[in-house]
Amino acid sequence: MRTTIKITTIKEIQTFVRKASAIKGDIDLIQGKYRVPATSLMSVFALDLDKPVKIEFDDRIKEVVFNEFDEFILGDKG
Repeated sequence: MRTTIKITTIKEIQTFVRKASAIKGDIDLIQGKYRVPATSLMSVFALDLDKPVKIEFDDRIKEVVFNEFDEFILGDKG
């Protein structure tokens, strides 16, 4: 499943990565041709965070992802 998020500040990025690391399941961030693990602080900083980023995760963790990342999700929650 995919949805779009927006994280721009250092504090938001740190919070996002901390939350992603606590979730059991794979979560990836996708921007253009780049796909990085949401649990890697350095990888997240490599993205152009001035633009929205797609977040991809398994349907089995959908509820957890939407609850944990509600503050970052843009638009529809799938």
